[in-house]
Amino acid sequence: MKIYTILFRKNNVINVFLLQDHTKPKIPQYFYPFLKSCRDEKPLEYVRITSLGVLGALTKFDDPYGSHALHFFLESEVVPLCLACMDLCDEMSRKVATLIVKKILMQERGMSYCCATTERFFSIVQ
Repeated sequence: MKIYTILFRKNNVINVFLLQDHTKPKIPQYFYPFLKSCRDEKPLEYVRITSLGVLGALTKFDDPYGSHALHFFLESEVVPLCLACMDLCDEMSRKVATLIVKKILMQERGMSYCCATTERFFSIVQ
């Protein structure tokens, strides 16, 4: 897990080539099972925070490959997982998940995706 955090954050700047290389084979989806667990154990919470941090590092949508990353997030189940973390997890996980959803909603395509159906809209608003 730490290896991916280091790979995605090199001097707090996303390496564009790593972003493209890691979202094409859908490697970030390997972190989703850590987000689905609702247990309150501390070691699991640390893994959840690290997983959210890796996904948060991919939300640099201003990069040349940012639209590719946004498309990946919208096609996968990142938004529902982050919403679940916002409801059920500890404070730090809630903050990181909220940041990810906020960055997705700040993009026009992300906002239109989240408002496309009433179920999506109300799940975010609540």
